[in-house]
Amino acid sequence: MGLAYRAFLATRGRSGGERSSGKWSIVLNAPNVLSLLRLVLAPLVVWLLFQGRMREALIVLVVAAVSDGVDGFLARRYGWHTELGAALDSIADKLLLIGTYLALGYLGLLPGWLVALVVMRDVILMAAVLLRSLLYGPVRIRPLLAGKVNTAAQVILAIVVIADEGLQLGLGGLRPLLHMAIAATTVMSAFAYFKEWLAPRQLARPDAGDRSAAGR
Repeated sequence: MGLAYRAFLATRGRSGGERSSGKWSIVLNAPNVLSLLRLVLAPLVVWLLFQGRMREALIVLVVAAVSDGVDGFLARRYGWHTELGAALDSIADKLLLIGTYLALGYLGLLPGWLVALVVMRDVILMAAVLLRSLLYGPVRIRPLLAGKVNTAAQVILAIVVIADEGLQLGLGGLRPLLHMAIAATTVMSAFAYFKEWLAPRQLARPDAGDRSAAGR
């Protein structure tokens, strides 16, 4: 009996260790590590901008942008999709872009109306998700093409502005055109998400569906 009990405890210990190791492997997979890297780089970009170190800010921003593309590729290629990874990726992207745009707006390198539009879009979408969750249950959020295009366009504008300031590229004529393009993609992506979330299939309450199925 004693031997059997000790064997049972040993088995529990091994399985617990394996579970713990599995959890850490999920947390520390490559896409999640890259998202954590962007969380660190985001405030660094803002600090460099306020210090007037445009070239260093440009390098850090490009590294952050490349890491975003790489972690998405790795997640798709190897199936490393996790809820934690999706949350980290979204938070890192928002922190990087909103922080960079607020800094560029404060420094007078982006028009205030555009910075306000970019920030308000994210604030309104987050408020909409919260309200919809309270009214209809959890929201199934999936990235849309319009959102990806908008994020890429916003990153490109930030890189162009910082590169123009740091390297004196003479892109003053191009920047207003990019401002209008980013404004358009920002508004279109917001409408795309609202259309997705307000679709009838999304608004059906899970408990209502369960009752309907039980009735049949």
